[in-house]
Amino acid sequence: MNSLARRLTGGLKLEIIRPEDDPEWDRFVHQHPLGWLYHLSAWQRVLESSYPHIRGQILALYSADGRTLRAALPLYEVRSRLCGHRRVSVPFATRCDPLVGNAEEFSLLLDAVLDQSSRERAARFRISVSSDSPWLRDPRLQRQIRHTGHVIFLDRHPEELLYRMHKNAVRRPLKKAAASGLRIEEAQGESDLGVFYQLYVRTRRRLGLPPQPYEFLSSIWRELGASGLAQLLLARLERRTVAGTLLLKYKDRVLAEIGAADPRLPSLPAQHLLDWHAINMAYREGYSYYDLGRCSIQNPGLALFKRRWGSVEIPLPVHTYNEREKVSQWSTIYRGGRRLCRLLPLQILEICGRFCYRHMG
Repeated sequence: MNSLARRLTGGLKLEIIRPEDDPEWDRFVHQHPLGWLYHLSAWQRVLESSYPHIRGQILALYSADGRTLRAALPLYEVRSRLCGHRRVSVPFATRCDPLVGNAEEFSLLLDAVLDQSSRERAARFRISVSSDSPWLRDPRLQRQIRHTGHVIFLDRHPEELLYRMHKNAVRRPLKKAAASGLRIEEAQGESDLGVFYQLYVRTRRRLGLPPQPYEFLSSIWRELGASGLAQLLLARLERRTVAGTLLLKYKDRVLAEIGAADPRLPSLPAQHLLDWHAINMAYREGYSYYDLGRCSIQNPGLALFKRRWGSVEIPLPVHTYNEREKVSQWSTIYRGGRRLCRLLPLQILEICGRFCYRHMG
């Protein structure tokens, strides 16, 4: 990818940088209105320490003197013999907008990426964004809506927000959870993370999906937990951990990144109480949004449940280059894979998860 670096007309400089080698990068992310946690150098360490087939760099646009970083586009190479080579901005990120301020900056960055892609056979490129900006509507990219986001605006006290929430789907389960003796605690160590991971694997089996490998969650805990960017909340009934939510916290947003609940206790609404606790915590700490995470457009039931929390549904566009999915073929494989995942023993499902995510991104 270093062949992308060059000087552009008008004196602007295009360079490839590694966030860990540039002390100004995280400051640029924090100051940019579109910058979020997935842009940070810490998230790059999370991905690269968890997945050997993923390596990230930043395509950066500098002023003519090379001193001022004006715009940037994260570029992660994802290499797989099974699924092919591609570039992604950013793997496993629900929102990671190009850090640009206008259409010209995005066009210059995209020109460089596609120029390189044109020299590679079947090169693919994907950008997942959180806003439907007209700057990104380039005719060379295919735009799709695969997911929607669901955000609760913390513009008033949670007790006021509660009255906006659905009575049967949210408020009654919350009342039941509060009366059940459940208590919410913050995880304190690696052993708590291990307990949460086992719940996560059980949850993924119930959903018919392979789990992310433990190394991914452990890396999030290690890289982001100490600085307060990640927090793990656990719901406990007496001495038993029955549910958990891994939160990412940055700027004005708290994101429910990963949730898990013991499927052997389907009548216990522990996840409801976790979200309610996190909403109250986010409000007290001065955050503006509680993000319930993304939802596939093929899962309208989950989207309806999230809307019943009083959330606002936001389209999450994906812009791709040279990606042509065989929908009927992949949907058949997907359905068959989900049926298989529901039948596998937990240890075998973990092995399948490590294999699958070794090729994903």
